[in-house]
Amino acid sequence: MEWKDIAAVGEIPDGGMMKVDVGDREIALAKVGQGIYAFGDRCPHMNGPLHEGKIENGCVVCPLHKARFELATGKRVSDPRIPIPRVLKAGALMAGVRTHDLETYAVKQENGRVLVNLERRKP
Repeated sequence: MEWKDIAAVGEIPDGGMMKVDVGDREIALAKVGQGIYAFGDRCPHMNGPLHEGKIENGCVVCPLHKARFELATGKRVSDPRIPIPRVLKAGALMAGVRTHDLETYAVKQENGRVLVNLERRKP
């Protein structure tokens, strides 16, 4: 395993996220308590920037259409919520919209630094 030093632990806001560019990859780092999680920053649904979303109940919530993914595994918890235009049916949600799980990366902390293994993991 090749570990890359990509950030200082203190750079990641508690209960929040940040984006780090590592080569051609955009990686989101999330910090919850003492845990740090790393995953692809782009939502697999429509490429939304996940680091601009929220963390709720151990999940990252995409800022565009509210798809939810487990921080620890990248597993999809809920699919996107896409409103149908008013002219079709007010308040309805598009049925059948699905997305896949997030790619995640192994993380470790050493001497106040965040190290990530760039070998992608799938849930």
